[in-house]
Amino acid sequence: MKNKKYWLFLGFFQGNMLHAQIQVTGSINKPTTIQVDQIESRKIGRIPILNHNGVKKQPITKAKGILFITALSAIELMDSNPKNFSRYIYTIRAKDGYAVTFSWNELYNTSIGKRVFLLTETESHPNNGIILISKFDRYTGRRFVKDVSEIQIERK
Repeated sequence: MKNKKYWLFLGFFQGNMLHAQIQVTGSINKPTTIQVDQIESRKIGRIPILNHNGVKKQPITKAKGILFITALSAIELMDSNPKNFSRYIYTIRAKDGYAVTFSWNELYNTSIGKRVFLLTETESHPNNGIILISKFDRYTGRRFVKDVSEIQIERK
């Protein structure tokens, strides 16, 4: 499969005036641009953060954002055969290199996908850019990505 690069733009926010771009690469068909100021961020509320040992860390408070799968809704996979969707892996990277993964099945075929968010505003982490968090995870800190810069979608 060819590796194509496209850009997912997350625009201005009222309040923090955050400017961020998330590059989307991999096995996708066409470019997509999402302007966050043109979509409705919904209240997510408070999200407790537990590290890999179950120790409580600073929670995310007064969060607003969108479902991750909603942000990706206009992106089409190169493979149109549903039998192959299970082979896709989504890698989300921060500017500092931290990366987490989700399988297509996790996002679209389990309840996990309904609880993975791109946070556009938070009271507790105002200088961390766009944040990805999986609220369904037992240890939420493992897939807590601050300052998201890239989403790579690859068929394995």
